[in-house]
Amino acid sequence: EALASFDRALVLKPDHAESAYNKGLQLLTFEQFKQGWEVYQWRWKVKTFNSLYIQTNIPPWSENRELKKLLVWPEQGIGDEIIYTSILANFTPPEIEVTLISDERLHPLLARSLPHIKLLDRKVLKSFIEKNTFDAHIPIGDLGRLLSIDKNKLQLNARPYLKPNLERQEEYKRYFSDLKPSVICGIAWRSKNEAVGSDKSLSLLKLAPLFNLKNI
Repeated sequence: EALASFDRALVLKPDHAESAYNKGLQLLTFEQFKQGWEVYQWRWKVKTFNSLYIQTNIPPWSENRELKKLLVWPEQGIGDEIIYTSILANFTPPEIEVTLISDERLHPLLARSLPHIKLLDRKVLKSFIEKNTFDAHIPIGDLGRLLSIDKNKLQLNARPYLKPNLERQEEYKRYFSDLKPSVICGIAWRSKNEAVGSDKSLSLLKLAPLFNLKNI
């Protein structure tokens, strides 16, 4: 029903970015990836979308562009960066040298998990980027479209792509060994994002009933 409403809106106003963007999200949810990735490009025209398209002299990556050095830049929040890096982990062509701009807080995790990817901090200067003579750039959310990510490719490459810090992992194992729970459960309950944090956060009081569950 939602898709039908979006389609009707786009018949009435073909350039209505919000309808096209939400249609793209819905198609991706339904695993209709080919059409979903295409329509998802409308996100850059949506007023409430929280990212700006990078302004650079480096040309954007397109299907027919041959390249050896690719610059991938982030969009949206730190959680989105983590989700999109699953594409880099499983589908990046080995003949392409990929440099990823990402939040510096993620660098230790990404360096362990994606050793074949070069990392730059989000705060890096535009002048530094352009001196590195990249052949092309791409927003990380467009990788699905350019690499033709579909349900079959996701299933074939469905494996963990984030690698833990083994020393920290052993520390936590020792710490929890005396408690002997059957399940160790971590909860992210608060967002400090000024724009949408209140919609993504809970009070600890609302989580209180969880602490009465047994064996957790």
